[in-house]
Amino acid sequence: MSSHFHLPGYQRIAILTGGDHLNTCRSRIKGYREAISRYGMTPDESLIVKTGMSFQEGRVGFQKVMSMEQKPDAIFATGEQIALAVYSETKKMGLHIGSQLGLAAFSCDPLLALLEPSVTGLGQKGFEMGSMAAQLCINEIENENKSTKSRAETLSNELIIRKSSLKTSADTLVVSSYSSFLSGKNSDESLVYIY
Repeated sequence: MSSHFHLPGYQRIAILTGGDHLNTCRSRIKGYREAISRYGMTPDESLIVKTGMSFQEGRVGFQKVMSMEQKPDAIFATGEQIALAVYSETKKMGLHIGSQLGLAAFSCDPLLALLEPSVTGLGQKGFEMGSMAAQLCINEIENENKSTKSRAETLSNELIIRKSSLKTSADTLVVSSYSSFLSGKNSDESLVYIY
C-alpha cells in the first residue's frame, strides 16, 4: 500500500469510547492510533474522548469534541449507542452526515442501516465467535484432567461502508477509491461490503 494514499476527505477523526477499564475500549483506541499513523497523520490525543458507552455519554462526548476550537470532520463511535447519539446530535445541529461530518461505528446493528444517511459499521462475526467459544469450552471440558493452555483466537471483522462516511456527493467516485484501496489488502483482512 502506498503511504501517500488517503481515502477521500477526512483529516481530523475523533474517537468516542468508554473508559480505560474496558479492555475492548483500550484495544479500539490502540487500533485507532495505528490506523491514524498508517495514513501518515499524527494521532491528536484531544480527539480521543473517553466518556462511556451509553447514549447519554455519547451525547456528552459529541458535545465535547464539537466544542473544540478545531472540530473533527469525522467521528468513530466504538458502540451503537454512541453512534446513535452522534447521529441524533448532528441532526439537531443541522450538519449533514457524510459531507460535513463523517460517522462510522464499531457496530453492525441493523438500525444503523435504516438511518438516512445509513451509517458505516465495523462489526464482529457474532455467530462465528459464539461457535468458536463453544468449541473451546467443549475442548476444556473433554480435557478436564489434562493440563491445557489458554489461547487467544482472532476473527476478522466486517466493514460495511455506507453513506455516512462518504464525504463527497459523488458517491460512486468515493466507492471506487475505497474499492481500489481495499482490493490491495490481504485476504485475511476485514470483509468489506459497500452499499
